[in-house]
Amino acid sequence: MSRGGAIWRHRRLAALPALDAASVGLLTAALPHCDGDLIPPRGLTGFSCGRGFVVIRGEAEMGRQINFWMTEEDEEALVVRLREDDIVWTPCSLKLGARPKPNELDAWRSTADEQWIICIRRRDWKRLKYYDILEDPLPQSTRRALGRDDFTPWTRVGTGSSPCFEWQTCARTSAKIARGRVYFDSTWLEDGLAMVKDEEPTRWFDRLAAWIRRRGQKRDYPGQYVMPGAAQLVSSGRIELVTSSKSLRTSA
Repeated sequence: MSRGGAIWRHRRLAALPALDAASVGLLTAALPHCDGDLIPPRGLTGFSCGRGFVVIRGEAEMGRQINFWMTEEDEEALVVRLREDDIVWTPCSLKLGARPKPNELDAWRSTADEQWIICIRRRDWKRLKYYDILEDPLPQSTRRALGRDDFTPWTRVGTGSSPCFEWQTCARTSAKIARGRVYFDSTWLEDGLAMVKDEEPTRWFDRLAAWIRRRGQKRDYPGQYVMPGAAQLVSSGRIELVTSSKSLRTSA
């Protein structure tokens, strides 16, 4: 067993930086264009594309996540809970070459815009990883097929073995709330090996997820909860819950 626990090795496997949700979605859509075979090692799902390997993340397979709908008051309640764990935060993405700096939760403000931030305990800050993404991971032919012609290099924060989680906040208008989530990636690629994170940060995230579940009202689909403030607005007919911030563009 290697450090963190090696799960599997594949002859075409090549280390690839962790990707944001948008890139993972694009790569998933690109699957029919890839020349690799589907590989299902021990319940992990992925595909090889060119010289690299991309894992398609699934809630039960590649990480842990809780989806939710929150008002500003609900987000502030979550911040109070995060303070108990001495959390600091930094943006998920930075301009190329910029390096993450810890921000206090007091410096974070709930807004109606969708935010993507990395949350990590202060004691673990030195373990936070980042990666400069210099090239678009999609093949040129796939980018053309998807209508994605331009790419701006950037720095992705929270990669590799980072003991952190990603918080995508809820975008909101006066009539709608878009779904947000917290996501903990339990694996990463290192030197051609798929590694598993330590149990301690995984259990830490599980405790936070349990707090969200206890406070929220469960939806029809697993892992989706409406938090108290949002639930009150829904019950009074004042708000509509939507799954994507794209739906907010149709709001009056």
